[in-house]
Amino acid sequence: MGDFSGSWMCSGTENMEEFMKAVGMSWMMRKAAAGFSFGVGKQSLRVTGGSPGSADVTIVTKDPTGKETTVALKTDGVGFKMEGPFGGSGEAKATWEGDAMVQTFTKEGDGQVINFRRQLVGDKLEVTLSTQGITAKRIYSSSSLQNPFPAHDSPNSLSAGNLAAE
Repeated sequence: MGDFSGSWMCSGTENMEEFMKAVGMSWMMRKAAAGFSFGVGKQSLRVTGGSPGSADVTIVTKDPTGKETTVALKTDGVGFKMEGPFGGSGEAKATWEGDAMVQTFTKEGDGQVINFRRQLVGDKLEVTLSTQGITAKRIYSSSSLQNPFPAHDSPNSLSAGNLAAE
C-alpha cells in the first residue's frame, strides 16, 4: 500500500485547459494558468495522513503565486460543505478505494460533479480530475525542496469544520 504523505512538486499535467473550461473557469483565468504552465515546477503540495485507510487527510497546496490553501478531508464518505477548488461552494465527500483517495465535489446551483482521484503510480503522485466526460491529470514528483512552505501570514485554511468549507 502506498503512502503519499510528504512534499510534492507538480512535474506534469495533461488536458488542464479543457478541464478548466469544463468547470467554468473564464478564458482569462485559463490563459493565466497556462502562463504558469498549469503549475509545472511551481505548484507544490504537502500531504499528511496520506496513507490508505487514514481517517483524516490534510493537503496544503502552494500555487505559483505563493498562495497557500489548506484542505482538511475526512475520508468517511460523509458529505460536508466547502468552497470549491475551482470556485463556488458545494458538498464534498472523500473515501479510500484501495490505495487511492477518491473525492467528489458537487457544486451548489448547477449540481456539477467534479471527481478527484489521488494515488501513487510508481514514485509519482497522480491526481486525476474529471467532470462532464473531461479528464485531466496533475502529476507530482517527490519534492527535493528544503521547505516549499516557508512561514508567512496564515494561509487560506479551509476544512469541514471552519467553513460551511476546500
